[in-house]
Amino acid sequence: MTQDPLPEHDGRYAAGTEVTLVASPSAHYECKDTPYLAFVSWSGAATGGEPTINILMDGDKAVTANFAEFFPPLCTPTPTPTVTPTPTATPQPIYLPIILR
Repeated sequence: MTQDPLPEHDGRYAAGTEVTLVASPSAHYECKDTPYLAFVSWSGAATGGEPTINILMDGDKAVTANFAEFFPPLCTPTPTPTVTPTPTATPQPIYLPIILR
């Protein structure tokens, strides 16, 4: 996950700062049986399913970007029906404390 702007050297933001958070899951998958992570949702002080959000720092906040593991379809040399990856049952949270100074 990325954040812009970055917090001050003490890890805090000034009151009123708008912070953009971007969930950064695996960009692509390759033809193999290795799973990849895909963004699912935000939780904590943010909600929704868009990977980019803006947070107004008007107090201490904790935001979690939830990711789920997907398994890509296996690639074969002959055309096959398209297989849609399905998520596993449990999202993989990434915790990001955001502290107001």
